[in-house]
Amino acid sequence: MFDHSNCGIGAIANLDGAYSHEIIEQGMTLLKALSHRGGTSKDGTGDGCGILLQIPKHFYHKKYGISGPFAVMMAFLPKEIEDRKVAVDSIYEAVHHFNMKVIKEIEVPVQKYLVKDTAEQDVPGGKAGSRAGAERSPAPETAEAERQL
Repeated sequence: MFDHSNCGIGAIANLDGAYSHEIIEQGMTLLKALSHRGGTSKDGTGDGCGILLQIPKHFYHKKYGISGPFAVMMAFLPKEIEDRKVAVDSIYEAVHHFNMKVIKEIEVPVQKYLVKDTAEQDVPGGKAGSRAGAERSPAPETAEAERQL
């Protein structure tokens, strides 16, 4: 028998593409209804949920000077320095493979006081939630190039 008892997802979008804080508020309401996407442990640690947003290009330009076509990736890097170096080198190699370059690495702080005891052992170290912006030259003009980016 095929089991249909998974937690699922929720999606909210503004079909005309207009920016609206109301969409974020609706997303937060939805997120509260999806406190986990799988199981939770005895102390309440879950596998997490989040909101996927359009890249805020104006923010990246104003705060980091990034403009033009770019992509954003997020990587949770290992705690050990050598393992972290291998991971970062692999990211740079993959980005280069698609004729792109990393244009900025941004360290995202981890608010460890929000992490429950069970999850503490798995919190990444160093540049824990590092983001990297990658750009492609020339700018992607096809759906395939956009997909690769």
